[in-house]
Amino acid sequence: MGGGEPTGASPAAWDELAGVVDLFGALTRDELRRALDELAFKRGTDADPEALAAAIEDAVDAYYLVEYERTRASEGDDGRECGGTGERDEADGHDGADERGERGDSEDEPLLTPGPVAFPTLPENAEDLPHIMDVEPRRIDREALGRQVGERLLADAARAAAAGDDERMDRLLDVSYDLEAWAPVDVGSARERLNDALGRDGSGEKPEGLEELSDRKGS
Repeated sequence: MGGGEPTGASPAAWDELAGVVDLFGALTRDELRRALDELAFKRGTDADPEALAAAIEDAVDAYYLVEYERTRASEGDDGRECGGTGERDEADGHDGADERGERGDSEDEPLLTPGPVAFPTLPENAEDLPHIMDVEPRRIDREALGRQVGERLLADAARAAAAGDDERMDRLLDVSYDLEAWAPVDVGSARERLNDALGRDGSGEKPEGLEELSDRKGS
């Protein structure tokens, strides 16, 4: 993203997408696209909507960005800093629900937040975005987020195992360790499934079969 739009996006570009999102805690896809449009404008270029959309989805697929579904999070947490509880809205003389409607920020729309493998990096001029965009900072329930991402990892592991996609399974194994360090979640069952599908033991090594043992004995 630094010198151009993240077409054929690389991990470095995904880290920059995570950096933009991290400025706000979380963003909807539309908000992230608008943020990227602003960055392109500041560079004097035009954003490619299709390339940006593809880069965002690639970052989600690679766990550099992850979805946070507010309707599935803990009751009473709408994903906004200090809660967007209504107390703050009433004190300010605003109806939070009306404001969200004007911005198109539906509670049913998932938020994007930096994922377990990301190293959020700010693109040039990104530090100005909070002053440009009408988006409040958001606070994510990390425990609820961890559960949601853990469920997604288990589903991704099942799909990769069913497809026999060794490269994807290896990548998901790496993600499983990053995820447990990033959020209070145990994804050992996903890791076990991946290791089983890859024919490995719990250490990630492929167990020796009879042929390998015989070869070793004869050497």
